[in-house]
Amino acid sequence: MSATNILRHAWRHLLRKPGNLVLAFWYLFILFFFQLFAMRGLGSGFQHWLKALNPSKMSMTNLPPLPHGVALKLALTYLTMILIVFPFVIGALYGGVADSLKTANNQVGLFAFFRYGARLFWESIGLFVGIVLGTTIMLVVGIAINLLFTLLGGHSSVLSVITSVVAAIITLTIMFLWFAVVLFWLGAVYFGGQRIWASFTEALGWVWHHKAESLRLLLLTAVIVLVATIFFSLFSLVPIIGQFFAIMLYAGVLTLIAIEANIFYREATRHDIPPVYRI
Repeated sequence: MSATNILRHAWRHLLRKPGNLVLAFWYLFILFFFQLFAMRGLGSGFQHWLKALNPSKMSMTNLPPLPHGVALKLALTYLTMILIVFPFVIGALYGGVADSLKTANNQVGLFAFFRYGARLFWESIGLFVGIVLGTTIMLVVGIAINLLFTLLGGHSSVLSVITSVVAAIITLTIMFLWFAVVLFWLGAVYFGGQRIWASFTEALGWVWHHKAESLRLLLLTAVIVLVATIFFSLFSLVPIIGQFFAIMLYAGVLTLIAIEANIFYREATRHDIPPVYRI
C-alpha cells in the first residue's frame, strides 16, 4: 500500500466512523480542564507572574522571579501532566482508534474513553517516556550535526550557506525517520498489542530497512500538519465560530494521525502483500 493510500484509508475510516473524532474531543477536553485546574491550583501569584511576562522582551536574564513556593508546584504540575495525564489521554485516543479498526464497535463515550485510558495506561507511560527520551536524543544529534557543519563552514560565506543547507537536510531526515519510528511504534503497541521494547526494535528495524517509504509517509503527514496549522491560525482569529472550527480542525488532525499510525503498522506487517510503499 502506498503512502497516499495509507492516508486515504485513514481519511475514509474517519468519515466512516466519525465517532473517532469524539475521542479526540475528549482528549482535548481533559487536557484543557487539567491545565485550567492546575492554573487555579497554582494560585494568584502564578497568574500575576504570567501577566508580568513580556514575550517581546523575554530572555533568561530579565525573567520575573517566580513567587515563593510556585516553582515546586509548577514542577509537580508538569511532572503530573507528563507522567499521568498525557499517557492516559494518548492511550485512550490511540487505543480507541485501534479498537474501531479491529472491530465493528466504536465506543466513544466518556466512560469508554476512561476505560481505554486506564486499560492501556502502563503501556502508554512506557511509550511516552520512550518517545520523549528518543526525541531528546534526536534533537541533541541534530544540534551536534549543525555545530559540526558550522565549524566545517569556517569563515567562508558561500561554504557556510552550503553546509547550513546540508546540515538542515540531514537533521530533517533524521527527525522524519524518528517520527516514522514513533508512528510504527504507536501502531505496534495499540493495534498490534506488542510489548514496548519488542515493538520499538521492530519499528526501528522496519523503518531502517524502508527509509524511502517511511520518509514519503512522514513528508505527506508533515504537509497535512503544516496546512492544518495555517488554517488553525486563521480560524483562531475569528471569534467564537472561527475558534470552533479551529478546534474541529485540531481534533481532526489528531484523529487522522492516530488512525494513520494504526493503519501504518497494520499494512507494514501484512504477509499477504509485499510491504512496499510508493506515492
